[in-house]
Amino acid sequence: MPLPDAAPAPRRYITGVQERNPGVRSCCMLCDFKGKFLGNFLEPTAASYQHFYSSGRIGLSALFPKDVVGIMYTCAGGFIDFGHMRDIADLTLYYARAMRSGYRTKGDVIPRPPGIRGEITILEDVPARVAIDVARDAAYQESVYHEIETYWDHSMGAHHSSFSPEDLVSNYLGAYLAGRAMVSVAGFDRAMSAEISKVMFVMNVLPKAGTQAAYDLVKSDWVRSEASRDLELPDDYLRRRNFAYVTPTPWLVNDFPACTGAGGPWGAAGPGHAVLSNGGSHGA
Repeated sequence: MPLPDAAPAPRRYITGVQERNPGVRSCCMLCDFKGKFLGNFLEPTAASYQHFYSSGRIGLSALFPKDVVGIMYTCAGGFIDFGHMRDIADLTLYYARAMRSGYRTKGDVIPRPPGIRGEITILEDVPARVAIDVARDAAYQESVYHEIETYWDHSMGAHHSSFSPEDLVSNYLGAYLAGRAMVSVAGFDRAMSAEISKVMFVMNVLPKAGTQAAYDLVKSDWVRSEASRDLELPDDYLRRRNFAYVTPTPWLVNDFPACTGAGGPWGAAGPGHAVLSNGGSHGA
């Protein structure tokens, strides 16, 4: 799966982080959690965009990571899951770092970090100039494996969240942004935070009220919204799944005034429609 903006991998691409395992954040599902939690939808603020590599890796820290997790709606990318996006960004850096340390020869198996069940085997020697692209692809492929594996798992946050409409798009975005952050001299966390901020602007992110409004328009079609108030979600919570994994396809809300130029309380659509290809909108 080729990703745009391919870049060489200079030795500085791991600046700003220590040799730590990537984060595994317990988030997120496409629901608003009304009545039980503080909320699953986010405001697009500088604090929301700040990224911390390896956040949420152990025990309760997975439930309460240092960086912000939740969901935002964008006019170009649909719903974006910040938990998925951040985890795959971290994993991309981890794989790039592993290749830099020597796991880049045909037949090498990259050690699996805690919380990651997919195994990455190097099929051909990896030149340094393409290490970031290979790391991006490896992290994204592991995320696809995760969705397949959890489809058959009936525990909380597994089958009833597998291939959720926003999952693969968010994973792809995380790998893409991590590749850009790794070539920055600013250090990974600072660069990743800046890349998140930029791409959310370009994709025309909506405020929390806009994300809620987008969800309200599709919640009866995409999920069993009446069950979203329960902690134990049923296996059939997801009514529609996004299986487009070769080229992740954003699912957009049909005829949404905030994104069609019709205005509304959040203004007209921004420049983001040219960022991601849209294989078809999905409305209620």
